[in-house]
Parts: sequence; C-alpha cells; structure tokens
Amino acid sequence: MNPKECANLISHQSEDDPDLFNYVTTSIEEEETFHFLGFEFLHRLNIVQIQNDITRAREDIFRNRSAGADREKLKTLLADYTTAIRNYNYVHQNQRLDPQTLAIRKQRLKAAFPSMTTSFRATRPFESHYYSLLHDGAGSKPDMLRDKLRHWLPARLTYSSEERRFRSKEFDEGRSPREISDFVDNLVRLSIALVAGAFLIGPMCVMSIRPSLTKNLITASVCTILFAAGLSLGVKSSNVETLVATATYSAVLVVFVGSSMGSVNQI
Repeated sequence: MNPKECANLISHQSEDDPDLFNYVTTSIEEEETFHFLGFEFLHRLNIVQIQNDITRAREDIFRNRSAGADREKLKTLLADYTTAIRNYNYVHQNQRLDPQTLAIRKQRLKAAFPSMTTSFRATRPFESHYYSLLHDGAGSKPDMLRDKLRHWLPARLTYSSEERRFRSKEFDEGRSPREISDFVDNLVRLSIALVAGAFLIGPMCVMSIRPSLTKNLITASVCTILFAAGLSLGVKSSNVETLVATATYSAVLVVFVGSSMGSVNQI
C-alpha cells in the first residue's frame, strides 16, 4: 500500500469515527436487540479460498510423494478452514430478521454512515443478510399455539418479568416477546386439557343418542381424524408421541363403540 492509499484510509477512518460512536451510542440507548450483517458473500469467499489452498497443498504432497512437505502451512490451512466453517455456521444459527425490521435496519445504517453509502456504491455496503443474537433457550421454536398467543395477546400478558426488564423498549412499543411467558404456557396447557376432554366427551354423547353401528363408526372415525390433525398442527410433539396419542384416543372410542353396541344388543 503506497503512502497516498494509507492517507486515504486514515482519512476515511477518522471521518467514520464520530458516526460510529453516535450509532453505537444510539443503539445501546434505544435498542435492546443488536442486529448485525451476515456478510454471506465474504464468508463463502473465505471458505472457498482456503479450500482451494488446501487442494493445492494436497496436490503438492501427492505429486512429491512427501507427507512432511510444509507441515506448518498445512496445519495453518486446516485450522483456518475449520474456523471459517465454524464461524459461518455460527452466524447462520442466529435469528434472521423479518423483512420489516430488515428494511428499518438498512435505513438506519445508511443514515448513520452516509459517507460509506456514497463512496461504496459498487458493493452496496448494507445489502446483506441481517441477524440478531439468539438469547438463551431461543434455539427451539415453540409450537403453533404458543407462538400465535404470544403475538395475539397483549404485551402485559405475554412478557415475562425478566424479559420485560431487559426489553423495556419493545414492551412499551407492544412488540411480540421472544420467550414464552408462564401465563401463555399455562393458558395453552389449560386449553389443551379442555379440548382433550371435549374430544372424549363430545363423541361419547353423540354416540349415546340413538346409537347405531354405522353412526358410531363414522363418529369415531371423524373424531380420530380431527384429533390427529389438531395434535399434529397445534402441539409440538414427535412422530412417536403423535402416533401413540392418536392410537390411544382411537382405542378409547373403539372400546366405547363396542360397549355401547353390546348394551343395545342386550336390550
């Protein structure tokens, strides 16, 4: 790098320092959640470059029939390759921003660093994937019922006391919480218990009124299908748990059909 290029670089850095300081200060004061760029192209470029260097090193080893050729360089390349893949994977494990938040973040960066926006038009510096760091326990996605309720219910019911303290700005703005509060969790449990009771009592009442074999079989079949659909779509469970619960429910209905028809035949 020649002296002129060094001077230009130092000049850009000195110009960006106030903007950088103001942006970070505003971010800390107004935003509990920090968003960052993924730099997808650069991550992939880095991995592929190291990958090609390792391929060349392997070719040299096989061509020269020497396993000890430049071991230090090989160790460094393999370590860099593993680190690059680990870093790329770590970035992708974080939460991607939704389109609305993504647009707001881009506008804030462009407004905070106008010199970069005008000087680096060729690379479009703020056009990339954006992520936010996952909080503890955010790796697992909640089931559909809990996820819908935390978006639909008022913030005062869906925020836990801890999240309300650390995300006070989002709470005041009425944004959806990240965590599932105890109220939402208990409400879902109660709803599932009531629906499960209704799925048992309802068909039994229907089959008890003027019972017939055809009517009871149709009722049991329809209710089993509805139960399986609701369990699969509304509750987060494994395939085995869904199969066992559906089989148990259908077995209860079949037993009731058999006992009710036996009573009818005795009459």
